[in-house]
Amino acid sequence: MKTRLLTLLVLIAATTGVFAKEYYGIIFGMNEEVNSENAADIFGDGKASYVYSTNTLILEQGFSYSLSKGFVSFQTEREFHILLRGDAEIKASIHSYDDIKIEAAVPSTLTITANISGSGIECPNLTVTQDAELYVLSRNSAQDMYAIQCENTLTVISTRLEAKMVNSSMAIALKKLDLKGVTITTPAGGVVNNTKGGICYADGTSARWVIIDPSEYTAVDDLSATPIHGPRKILSDGQVLILMPDGRTLNLLGAELN
Repeated sequence: MKTRLLTLLVLIAATTGVFAKEYYGIIFGMNEEVNSENAADIFGDGKASYVYSTNTLILEQGFSYSLSKGFVSFQTEREFHILLRGDAEIKASIHSYDDIKIEAAVPSTLTITANISGSGIECPNLTVTQDAELYVLSRNSAQDMYAIQCENTLTVISTRLEAKMVNSSMAIALKKLDLKGVTITTPAGGVVNNTKGGICYADGTSARWVIIDPSEYTAVDDLSATPIHGPRKILSDGQVLILMPDGRTLNLLGAELN
């Protein structure tokens, strides 16, 4: 009897189109939670979508989200994927209970600027993969806030990562750093300091600006006053080059290289 009743209820729901809305544990601030009804176009502008089967948030070229207070939060109980299909920007603090993996369908940059509520991005483990460049900036001054805060491991694979704190001492807090095809170019001699709990200079001073580059780049000097995305000097194949924010490469005389 119970089975027949349940079957009848399912048939009624199917014919009337009445199904419970399913929520996925992805929340933007207090107003927007990703669910079965909005997952295909979260904000109604075609810039963000979510695929449940792969637990992937897809951000299209030009995606921009801003939140002055509060968090973008992920709690899906699976590794959470962010797939970039172009440059995207999040002006908010991201807090994740899940490990996060950032990937790119085409060479893309994700820029995260923390708000007043927390670190730029906080999660148990963070992986940034090839072609998915990551820039994280935080102006917070509290000592328990960082640009990137990993409870365990930060993994960077053949891509560029830049993290900067403006008003506090440490850009990246973590226990372990796993570098594949990349090196720390800023600070020069940068290492994971277990006592400080993050990336520091070789002498143990906390680094509030960290750049991780593909391995062919070698640090020349510490341009600590250079703003995020500013020009940078690198050493490539024995030649000092200048990388410009617009993607151009110059020699020391200012001539553009092909």
